[in-house]
Amino acid sequence: MGKWRISSRLPFSLRPTSIILLAGFLVLSCDDIASRIEVDKAGPPPQMNIKDGQVSIPSGGTNDFPECAVNDSVEKVYTIENIGDGVLHLTGSTPILVVNEEGTTFTATQPALAINPHTDATFSVAFSPATHGAKGATVVIQSDDPDPGRALYMFTINGVGVKSGLLSVPNGGEAYLPGTTCTIVWGSFQSQNVKIELMKGGSLHTTISPTTPNDGAHAWSIPVGFDEGSDYRIRITTTDSFALHDESDGAFAIGTIAVTSPNGGELYDDGGAYDVTWSSGLGGSVKIELLKDADVHRLVAASAPNTNTYHWDVPGDLGAGSTYRIRVTSLSNPDITAQSANTFTIREWLDYGFASAGQIEDSRIAIGADGKPIVVSSD
Repeated sequence: MGKWRISSRLPFSLRPTSIILLAGFLVLSCDDIASRIEVDKAGPPPQMNIKDGQVSIPSGGTNDFPECAVNDSVEKVYTIENIGDGVLHLTGSTPILVVNEEGTTFTATQPALAINPHTDATFSVAFSPATHGAKGATVVIQSDDPDPGRALYMFTINGVGVKSGLLSVPNGGEAYLPGTTCTIVWGSFQSQNVKIELMKGGSLHTTISPTTPNDGAHAWSIPVGFDEGSDYRIRITTTDSFALHDESDGAFAIGTIAVTSPNGGELYDDGGAYDVTWSSGLGGSVKIELLKDADVHRLVAASAPNTNTYHWDVPGDLGAGSTYRIRVTSLSNPDITAQSANTFTIREWLDYGFASAGQIEDSRIAIGADGKPIVVSSD
């Protein structure tokens, strides 16, 4: 007669007195009841398996999403494998159903409804948190897998929404001098305590505080002699079981400036060209000024790249003097500044002509700091 499978289940047991196959229906005759049950000829069964990449997710299991910024979205693609020998049919009006917890936004796409033996289909789930914190949902997949545990395949998905912009200072572009205080400022993480770390080049450099009250501000005293650099960021993390964090949007700098040339005793000519040099790991830009008798005499550069060198064409109208200094100041933090350790001299040259053997000859004379000629030369 062949092998048959009853496609409906009855909530009671029967003791048939006869079994008759009639027009595709199985008629069971009993002493107290007659039931007609639709059957179909049984074939090899399908078998569903769900994967995240190469990792199987059992029914009743858990799968984690990467953390996602609030009002952003992250997506994962799942694979439905049919490892059985029969066609797997996804059933229901919404075969992939996502049951969200309150305040959670996970959404799923719908795959093909029929999956042939030993093939697969994919669907994606998007995590789009509207608020920060831990989120969760349950994915329910309905099919005709004959195994009751797989016919209604369920697994839990978890994600963490991270609210960006909580850390406000330092948030990129600042410069700090070792030996001073940097006040770190952030918004509420809805956590009792937070951990504060200093990152450099993307790696942990220093744990500023393993735990501090989540009160929105922390005064960090930067040690004297601290490593200079322009690739620092602050990272703040909650100490709760679901760790939320925020990091400086851009890099900030810690360091000093030291003028190396001219640094005292040099003799420059007006109209000449010289390199102003300094040492600094701050990055950013600097302002360069010429001082005379401790006052600003001339602006050399309003904004120059902080590359530790600036080519200076000395103007011809500065005037002779021996009390000049160069000052270099960070534009990110005017408190980070340095000047020549000692004074240097600029001498003034005057061009003039004189008669010699009936001809006019050009000549130059250097004027010293006291205003008197010190050198005479002919071109």
